[in-house]
Amino acid sequence: MTKNGEYSIEDSRMSCKVMVSRDGPYLVSGNLPLAEKIIVSDAEGNPVKWGEGRHYPDQEKYDLCRCGKSANKPYCDKTHTKIVFDGTETAIRKEYAEQAHTISGPNLVLTDAHAFCAAARFCHRAGGVWKLTENSHDTKSREIAIQETWTALRKASGLGQRDWKTN
Repeated sequence: MTKNGEYSIEDSRMSCKVMVSRDGPYLVSGNLPLAEKIIVSDAEGNPVKWGEGRHYPDQEKYDLCRCGKSANKPYCDKTHTKIVFDGTETAIRKEYAEQAHTISGPNLVLTDAHAFCAAARFCHRAGGVWKLTENSHDTKSREIAIQETWTALRKASGLGQRDWKTN
């Protein structure tokens, strides 16, 4: 954290910089590309992959909304100053194992920490990995539970969100 209470991440390989301003936007510099990803669903409405969304014009510098109220999202329009946005960090600093709860099935054990959920629904097919884990005595349920867990891990938010092991 800087003396002004701002956080900064720099990537020297690309000379890009993202600063989290106190109670304000993300301040981005270094011509960092900005694009939207969208969830692509199958015929039944189940998310199956990330697809390409809108690509924004390259800019040397831009400010990204962090308050969620900008009329020009994803860019900041300074609405945070009118609504008195409180951008205090609220991240939980506990280890994954301390946050996770365990769902035990006959042939699988699933640990799940809701705080890490990306809300992308990649783990909801066929009743969801939780119910599938509970029904893991059924070979098909077990296979889908494993498939969905790894799909959620890879596609939603990266390794560490959910973990499983066989009994």
